[in-house]
Amino acid sequence: MSTQDNKALIRRYYDELNRKSFAAYDELVAPDVTYNGAAVGRDGMRQFSIMVRTTFPDLRVTVDEMVAEGDLVATYFTWAGTHLAELQSPALGRVAPTNKSFRAKGMDLYRIRAGQIAEIRDSVDRLSMYQQLGVPTSPQQ
Repeated sequence: MSTQDNKALIRRYYDELNRKSFAAYDELVAPDVTYNGAAVGRDGMRQFSIMVRTTFPDLRVTVDEMVAEGDLVATYFTWAGTHLAELQSPALGRVAPTNKSFRAKGMDLYRIRAGQIAEIRDSVDRLSMYQQLGVPTSPQQ
């Protein structure tokens, strides 16, 4: 695939996420996809995406910039939503809905293999999100 094809694949991935269309993962995401080094698989990635969309039902991801080289595609994006369901965080545990909105930035790096997403490295500004939601990020708060 060309770098333009790879960029189109990632743009479609974000579009499907914004539409809550997780059936498209069968086409877009490799069965053995990794997420931040963990072998989560396509179904694990789908479940993670569903959980995020359940927690933030109005979540919208907007790609601000995208670059591609070879089998890699990098995105710089804005994500925004309203915290309307329980948030499950490995660092913070379970967080009850705050009914507050957030807007934060993030960067993802994707590796494409055979026309599917084989690897995702995700880095988002969770601290900013937690602060905007009013979620304590340390025991002292």
